[in-house]
Amino acid sequence: KQKATTANATIGIATDAKGPLYLDVVHQSFAGLTPRELYDYAPSFGKLVEMPRTHEGVSVLPAGDSLHFTYRVPANSDDDGRPLVRYYYNTLSFADVDAPEVSAPVNIPGELLAVDGARIYTKDLRWTDARAEAFVHALSVQDGVAALQHSHSFVGREVSTVIAEGDAIFVVHAPAYGWNAWVTSPGSDADQTTQLTALSQQNLGILGETALDDYASLQAVHAGRALFNIPGGLLVTSVEDPAHPYAQAFFHSNGWPEQILFEQDEILIAAGRFGIQRLDASATNLHHPSR
Repeated sequence: KQKATTANATIGIATDAKGPLYLDVVHQSFAGLTPRELYDYAPSFGKLVEMPRTHEGVSVLPAGDSLHFTYRVPANSDDDGRPLVRYYYNTLSFADVDAPEVSAPVNIPGELLAVDGARIYTKDLRWTDARAEAFVHALSVQDGVAALQHSHSFVGREVSTVIAEGDAIFVVHAPAYGWNAWVTSPGSDADQTTQLTALSQQNLGILGETALDDYASLQAVHAGRALFNIPGGLLVTSVEDPAHPYAQAFFHSNGWPEQILFEQDEILIAAGRFGIQRLDASATNLHHPSR
């Protein structure tokens, strides 16, 4: 301590008379923040929000500086011996990270999948002795109460992803799998393909459908384009006309993308050690089906 007159360094931080020490190559990536704001001593993970142990977590949906937390709790019924649950969600606001706020619970039918202003969308899978039936519900939320407006059923299907964009709701669904066989709709041809269905936001009626590869994972829908993560890269599908979607472009990607974002007409991919890739979302390099 007697000879340390230039800098004070520990495992957590190094400082001098001007404040924290840092590398310029790191600091240039952060605009509008001072070194004292960025380089704290042994920064913590922030405040913990404790939820009751009786709340079985289902999913978390990010929305700006908030999180929508879906959970379920056991429910009893005198005339049904099967295990039943009720679904709820809380909104956790982190506008003030030092004092997170938790909203009152809102009872909903199934898991919360998308929020579009005061309108929310949920998925609900119901099993019977003979089949499975998945529902997508549209509800309006006012004063902490969710009111059901429309429902659309997918018999013998499981819904994996729901994204609201523009005037449509884009739903990815696949055959429901039972304990001993694929569960299909009675009287159908047992079409066992994964599908993308566009539903009208107004009444959840079908606008259009297209088959997908089983390994395709819908990441985002923006400006009339649906972005899928598929083995080997990314597939851009045009959904400007939801009744006639088509594969527009394929981009090879290195590694497995960790995060994918739409930014106007660009696609930004966080590819781990491969860095960040920028792709033109308006590019076309696949054959148009009508040509």
